[in-house]
Amino acid sequence: MKKKNSIQWLALAMLFVFVLSACGAGSTLATETPAPTPVPTETQMPPTATTPAMGHINGRIEFQGPPTQATVLYVVNKANPTQWFTRELAGSESSTPFEIEVPAGNYLVYARQADGPMVAAYLNPDETLGSINVPAGQVVNEVLLKFAAPQNLCQRTVIPASPDGRFAAVEATDCPVLEAPTETATPEVASAETLATIRGTITFQAPPVPTSMMYFVSNERWYYLEVVGGDMFATFEWQVAPGTYTIVAHPIGSETADFRRPAAYSPDGGIGYLTVTAGQVVENILIKNVNSDMCVSVPFPASPDGRFPALEKTC
Repeated sequence: MKKKNSIQWLALAMLFVFVLSACGAGSTLATETPAPTPVPTETQMPPTATTPAMGHINGRIEFQGPPTQATVLYVVNKANPTQWFTRELAGSESSTPFEIEVPAGNYLVYARQADGPMVAAYLNPDETLGSINVPAGQVVNEVLLKFAAPQNLCQRTVIPASPDGRFAAVEATDCPVLEAPTETATPEVASAETLATIRGTITFQAPPVPTSMMYFVSNERWYYLEVVGGDMFATFEWQVAPGTYTIVAHPIGSETADFRRPAAYSPDGGIGYLTVTAGQVVENILIKNVNSDMCVSVPFPASPDGRFPALEKTC
């Protein structure tokens, strides 16, 4: 009987050891370290944005004449007009300088008068809107935005609406016909319409009188004439179609001068009008200075060919 109990206790002990061993194995499995998560390689990382290569534009803005009013500068990518840049610029006593940084590309550059109709732009020689190529890492210097609207008699330069919608587009208009008939006109021209003849003299502020460009301007047409200067005065004779004309003369060389005083036909102190009929000969027409040296009381429009800028009133 005692032996039987010993066997039973031995069996229970072995069973107890087996159970403990099984529990220890489960504990080992529960605390096993998890496998590490793979780190993304370089090709798996999201790409970073590329900084565009930049360039600079330096220049100045001029309207008809100083001072230059406050302006809004626009620099518009010619290939992609949705990419554009703008600057508000204060007015100045002379031309207004500007500097702007833009991504490399080809740009239209123009400035709108902040509270008026005038426009200055970078223009081609034929007065169409030009473009400026800005290379990466380079500075484009001495860019001149010159007077482009509103032009006298007709609007030759087209300016797009500003990309922010602040300023409307400037459209081109029909220009009067440029004519230069003289006494040597062909019989066909002379018989189509008999011309009037205008003769007279030109004086400016003081002698001697420089060589000048004369303009005879009506609503239908305009003429130009280069008149050789003289000691006390210069004489001219020209033929025009019947009509009503303003007549002005600009000293050659005053196109970009800070001080310029054009002369005009001025029977009443301002820029007057001369009406001529077919076959009429009008003599002793005086083209004279109408402004003092101190200030401009009589403003002048720009010449119809754009060669001479307008002269604005200062007093």
